[in-house]
Amino acid sequence: MKEEVVGVAIALQKVNDNTYELNCCGYVCPYPQLFTQKALAKLSSGQVLRVVFDNPSSLETILQFCRREKLKVLDQESVNGKFRVTIQKP
Repeated sequence: MKEEVVGVAIALQKVNDNTYELNCCGYVCPYPQLFTQKALAKLSSGQVLRVVFDNPSSLETILQFCRREKLKVLDQESVNGKFRVTIQKP
């Protein structure tokens, strides 16, 4: 499934029946948060979104968005300059 946000196409890939991955590498704020918000709007309750990005400042904005929207952050990690946040939609 491809999603277009502000003239930019971003891919939302299905990992398994319940999990999707959104690769935001190469984008700077506010795009990773905007892409995350748009992707979550497409998911059903209980489904999981794994967001991968390489912009360090996006980590805090995505986590703030999750707190504000009362989304459950299942996991977050940083490996070799890439960040991954796993979010479950309520």
